[in-house]
Amino acid sequence: MTFEGLRKIYGRLDEDLFWIAARAVQIVDWDRTHQFCGRCGVPLRTKTTERAKECPQCGLLHFPRLAPAIIVLVERDNKLLLARSRHFPSGMYSVIAGFVEPGESLEEAVVREMKEEVGISVKDIKYFGSQPWPFPIR
Repeated sequence: MTFEGLRKIYGRLDEDLFWIAARAVQIVDWDRTHQFCGRCGVPLRTKTTERAKECPQCGLLHFPRLAPAIIVLVERDNKLLLARSRHFPSGMYSVIAGFVEPGESLEEAVVREMKEEVGISVKDIKYFGSQPWPFPIR
């Protein structure tokens, strides 16, 4: 047996097991990186009644971080816009994705990310669905 990152096992593991692993990785990463109160610096205690940590000094509750993101498929004239990062393996392309900034709607994030990433303006944005992002934010 070996330990492998989520990205490496994506597509090789049954989808239900992958999403269980993804949730576990996120929770463990949050637990590992949130040991002290952001308000007063005291070590946190794990709450037993909910997924949270509590500061024994000031009472502030700390919950796992949420990082809303968007992923966009741009279509025009029955063609799809795909992008390529210099970090991708040869021959790999992707749709555009990015994180939602504070105070920004999902639609505003789509417009901003498309402008930043590929320099185009988009309109007629249609919502399709949602899923959790399985990879911890570094």
